[in-house]
Amino acid sequence: MLYDTAFAIIVEVKHQLKKDDIDEHLERMEKCTQRPPRGTEGKRLLGAVAAMIISQEVASYAQKCGLFIIKPNGKSVKIANPLDFKPQEWPTKV
Repeated sequence: MLYDTAFAIIVEVKHQLKKDDIDEHLERMEKCTQRPPRGTEGKRLLGAVAAMIISQEVASYAQKCGLFIIKPNGKSVKIANPLDFKPQEWPTKV
């Protein structure tokens, strides 16, 4: 989980990302709306997936679900969503 003063991003990290991993992460995101993790209270909650191996089909599914996609980029990582991507926000109860 990453957060600052305005946003909290919950990231699922895998070696190879599969559709089932995304579905599980979406369930986790929904749970976080009911019981926000410490540090996320009053912040805009976003989701992301990160993996070394992500097929185009799985990346498209993650994006349609409103998740940021984080991929390796040389010695670092990059957000692989298009510039016009609008992430899903999960409202918290607090």
